[in-house]
Amino acid sequence: MEEENTFINEYILDENSIKETMGSWWDRRFKKLKVFSIILFLISIIVFILSQDLRWLLVTFLSVYMIVLCVIKKKTAIKTEISKMKVLYKDEKIQIKIILDKKIKLLAPKNEKEIDFSDIEYMIDSENFITLNIKGNMTISLKKDGFTKGNITECVKYLNEVIKTIKN
Repeated sequence: MEEENTFINEYILDENSIKETMGSWWDRRFKKLKVFSIILFLISIIVFILSQDLRWLLVTFLSVYMIVLCVIKKKTAIKTEISKMKVLYKDEKIQIKIILDKKIKLLAPKNEKEIDFSDIEYMIDSENFITLNIKGNMTISLKKDGFTKGNITECVKYLNEVIKTIKN
């Protein structure tokens, strides 16, 4: 990889960054199910009103139940991840450093990983982060204002090219 395609991103991992990055990941994961549930809800309400058949009311409740389960799953997963962070690191500041060069290198206290670019499945853009979804449901988040080498615009452009090349 050329020098111009080397990026370094650093930030402190805290509860807010976990909420944002995991929240956006879960939102993307459940997007189709939520859309399906909303459509099912609307159709079942209309059919129930027109037919007065109570079975359609049950379908309506099931569609609401699916949406509620998604929300509960998301909140539980975020809460679990924050709890893990508190147990593992206590009151330590968790300094994350990600180097994108020949591979993606993730450096964190008590943890170091190298990931091939070919393992990136997609990117999620949230308010303060770009989150890379890696095969195996792993994520790597880059803080938009955390670049110490390169910048978010160049990095996203480069990653889009890499993902496009991998998928072709």
